[in-house]
Amino acid sequence: MFGEVEVPAEVIADGILSCYAPPHNVGQVPFYVTCSNRVACSEVREFDYRAGVTKDISVFDIYGLPSREMLLRLKTLLSLKSFSPCNHHCQGVVEKRELIAKIISMKEEEECHQFVDPSSDQDLSEYEEKERLLQRLMKEKLYSWLLHKIMEDGKGPNILDEKGQGVLHLAAALGYDWAINPTVSAGVSINFRDVNGWTALHWAAFCGRQGPPNLLLERTVAILVSVGAAPGALTDPSPEFPLGRTPADLASANGHKGISGFLAESSLTSYLSSLTMDDQKEAVQTVSDRIATSVNYSDAQDILSLKDSITAVCNATQAADRIHQMFRMQSFQWKQLRESSDGVSGEHVISLLTTKTRRPFQNDGVAHLAATQIQKKFRGWKKRKEFLLIRQRIVKIQAHVRGHQVRKQYKTFVWSVGILEKVILRWRRKGSGLRGFRRDAIIKPDPQCTLPEEDEYDFLKEGRKQTEERFQKALTRVKSMAQNPEGRGQYRRLLTLVQGIQENKACNMVLNSTEEVAVADEDFLDVDSLLDDDTFMSIAFE
Repeated sequence: MFGEVEVPAEVIADGILSCYAPPHNVGQVPFYVTCSNRVACSEVREFDYRAGVTKDISVFDIYGLPSREMLLRLKTLLSLKSFSPCNHHCQGVVEKRELIAKIISMKEEEECHQFVDPSSDQDLSEYEEKERLLQRLMKEKLYSWLLHKIMEDGKGPNILDEKGQGVLHLAAALGYDWAINPTVSAGVSINFRDVNGWTALHWAAFCGRQGPPNLLLERTVAILVSVGAAPGALTDPSPEFPLGRTPADLASANGHKGISGFLAESSLTSYLSSLTMDDQKEAVQTVSDRIATSVNYSDAQDILSLKDSITAVCNATQAADRIHQMFRMQSFQWKQLRESSDGVSGEHVISLLTTKTRRPFQNDGVAHLAATQIQKKFRGWKKRKEFLLIRQRIVKIQAHVRGHQVRKQYKTFVWSVGILEKVILRWRRKGSGLRGFRRDAIIKPDPQCTLPEEDEYDFLKEGRKQTEERFQKALTRVKSMAQNPEGRGQYRRLLTLVQGIQENKACNMVLNSTEEVAVADEDFLDVDSLLDDDTFMSIAFE
């Protein structure tokens, strides 16, 4: 019930209902749940009607043709809702309810932030006001779509549209940074790929919009990287780019040198951190751990951006050198493994020999004494002559037996070949058979023309070569950013944005931990006061 108007509601999950608010004047009305009898069966709350959009918003006045097409595709995708009844007794309902509660809390928190901070809506031009209203409508559609998709038993929000892109890809392409966190919280991977292998970071770097504040693209890239997007992810191979493309390549192709250098450095440091390093203390800092140069009133913005870019070049160079060293170590270990075919067994034997020499057995003395006595017996000429004669006869007997076996098999083989030659080659095919056959006339293959055998190391070597070329290109992009004043400024803004996002995350984690401790303290009961209560004692012992 919204005041005196009763509207139908849809059950999304246990304790969660969805309905459409009827039109009403601006103000507060009583809001409660009924059983279709206009009698409240829940707690009565106040529903606040606020001033909304009173005029139609024309998309043609806000976006260009590419962004307009992306927006229409996003609207079409968000309008696909499943109204099939959900099974509230299936497995995973508790997790889905917690996920829905989390998304609703994110929506309420954002609305409270907009309500508390009305200065963001002031002093806006007509263009910015229209875009703000359009994004507010898109937020409502996104949250409603996520709540419906979470309760589905299929893919949920991990779906693609007709052209093979998902909500996360379209939002990143449009610069809707506010859509990243709720979409990822709903279960969509930040590295979710479209039909061509592009992630949201690829789309943000490729067709991110440079809005009036000139921070839409930079803020979208910063949020994606801080959430955990892979800066070194490659697209699917194509005829034009058989090795794929990274987000840094796409940003560089669009002229964003600062973003390209930032993503290239991030790909180098993140790949280095994923490797197993022995000297973890001397490891290179990742972009998320980097801190922008503190502002000094004596330094200009150009000097600060130059310091940050020089630090980025040093960091990227060290990361590339360490990766090259790791590749060389792996190549050397692989070559050693190939040279020693039985390396593991040899090491095992060596270890056994070393343990045997270090800790001899107790009966080694008895075996040594027996060997000495046998050697003494065969040192005499008579016993030695008898032993040599016996060994010579045994060798002759073995040679006769082996020769007899070989000749016997050879006769059977020659007889079989003769039968086949007479029956097939002479009689059946009316040919000359094997008469006049010369064994020396067979042409032996040239050993130089034989193809080398393929080895799995060759594939690993080729992959390592491609990776090194890609990292050298990334290092070149970082150096190119440092040489461009505009790129240096863009890089510093990105670094500052990522630093601010990380600080906000840390503050939120501290606040959540303090709230949990406070709630846990409230849950404790004063047991002593309960035991001292006469009423409690009388009830307990009745």
